[in-house]
Amino acid sequence: MQKSADRFYFKEKSDFELVNDFNREIYNHGWIQKKPEFLTCLWEEFKAREISLEHIEFIDNGQRCYSLKYPVFLTIRDHGKVVVPIRNDYH
Repeated sequence: MQKSADRFYFKEKSDFELVNDFNREIYNHGWIQKKPEFLTCLWEEFKAREISLEHIEFIDNGQRCYSLKYPVFLTIRDHGKVVVPIRNDYH
């Protein structure tokens, strides 16, 4: 998919479908040229919908990064929608 096609693809999805797309990538260990573009468009769509990525977003050497270590779920908190990793130590 081209980047513009990825953006259109995500616009048609529900919030929960976006989360499913993210979770599918957790178990997809292949890394081809299109995967970074796909993930960038996915992050942008989360941001456009004001879905917080605070639990999976971090800065490494001045670069914004996102953890693909754990699958996530979508929840609603006082400050809005939040993507939260599913792991044993979650509180």
